[in-house]
Amino acid sequence: MAVHGAPGVPASVVDAALGHAEAFLAFLTAGGWAGPGSDGGRGGGAGLDVYLTPTARLAEAATDGLDRVTYLDRMYAYARVAPAPGDLEACVARGVAEALLLSLDPAEAEAWRRATASALAYRWLGRFACGDGAQRQQAEPGRGWIAEAADDGAGGGILLALLGEQRDGGSGRFLRELWQLARQRTWEGQAEGLRAGPDLWQALEAVTGAGDRRLEDLVARLNAARFFLGSREAFGAPPGLLGLGEDMAPPVAFAVGFAALPEHTGPSPALGPYGATHGIVEVRGAPPESRLRVWLRGEHGVEWKLVVTRLDATGRPLGRREATPDPAHPRAYLPVELTEETTHVLITAANLSHRLPDADLEDPHVRACKVILDVVSDRLD
Repeated sequence: MAVHGAPGVPASVVDAALGHAEAFLAFLTAGGWAGPGSDGGRGGGAGLDVYLTPTARLAEAATDGLDRVTYLDRMYAYARVAPAPGDLEACVARGVAEALLLSLDPAEAEAWRRATASALAYRWLGRFACGDGAQRQQAEPGRGWIAEAADDGAGGGILLALLGEQRDGGSGRFLRELWQLARQRTWEGQAEGLRAGPDLWQALEAVTGAGDRRLEDLVARLNAARFFLGSREAFGAPPGLLGLGEDMAPPVAFAVGFAALPEHTGPSPALGPYGATHGIVEVRGAPPESRLRVWLRGEHGVEWKLVVTRLDATGRPLGRREATPDPAHPRAYLPVELTEETTHVLITAANLSHRLPDADLEDPHVRACKVILDVVSDRLD
C-alpha cells in the first residue's frame, strides 16, 4: 500500500490518507474480501497505490491495464482521491474500494463499483460521506437504482446497505459473495472487450429468485423500508442503518386526510426503473370495521408494485401488504383493514420496469402513476 501526493499536498495529509487506507483495507480483509494483488511494481511498489490529486468525483478508480496471467479477468487498478475533500477518511475508503472492485471484476459497470464502494465505506464508518450521492438519492426516491443513481451510481449504496441488512444482518457477506458470483473469464477469441455476463443485476436476480420470490418484489419492499431512514429511523429503520442524519428521510409525495376521502392524487413525480414514490393517508376518524381501499394506476409499458404499511400514532409500522403486479395491466389494488391502533397508512408505489436493468445504460422506461383512495365500512349500524 502506498499513497502518493500531488505537488502541493502536505506530507501530513499523505500520512493521514495512508493510515485511513491501511485501516480500511484491514477492515475489508477481515470481512473476507481479497486483498489487492500485485500491480507489477507500478507506482514504485507491488501494493495498491492511492494518488491524492484533484478529481471532480472526489474518489474514483483507474487502471494500468489488464492482468494477463490470472485465470479470471483482473485488472491492475489504483485509486485517485481528492486531497482536500472535507472527509478524507471516507473518500480514501471509497477510492480504495473502487480500485479493489475494478481489479476483482473489470467488466462490471462503473455504477455498480461506486454503489458498492459507498456501501462498504458506510459499513466501515457508519455514515454515507464523500459526496452527497446518498442524500440526493433519498431526496429523489423516484431515481432508478445504480445506473440512474445519484453521483454516478454512488447513491445506490443505500439499496445495497438495505439489502445487506435484510440478507445477512449487515455483516457484508452477501455483498461479497455477490461480487464473487459475478466474476468471469473472457472467452479466448472474443472479438473485443471483456465478458460482462453475469453482471451484478443478473447475479442478484439469481440469488433472490428462489421459489416464488422475485428481485422486483424485493426492491419494492426495500423502497418501502427506505422511508424509515433518517428523521424517521426511530419508527422502523433497520438496526444497522441508524444515525444517518435528518436529511436521509425521503419526501412524502402526497398526504391525504380522512376528511378528504375519496381522493384521486395527482400524477407522481417521474419514476425511473425500480424508483418509488411515497404517500401518507391519515385514517383517524374512520368508522369502525372499515377498510381503506387503495388503487394504483400507472402509465403503460412497465410493471407496477403497490405496497401499503399500516402505522400507529407514533409512526411505527404495524403490518404491510403488497399487491401482486399484473404485467399485462399497469394497475394494482389493495384493501387495508383499519384496526383500532391504525392512524396512518404509508403507500409506496414502485416502477418495476419490464426488464432487468442494465447498469451501463440509463433505462428510458421512466413512468408516472397516481393513487385513488376511499374508505368503506362493513358495519351495519
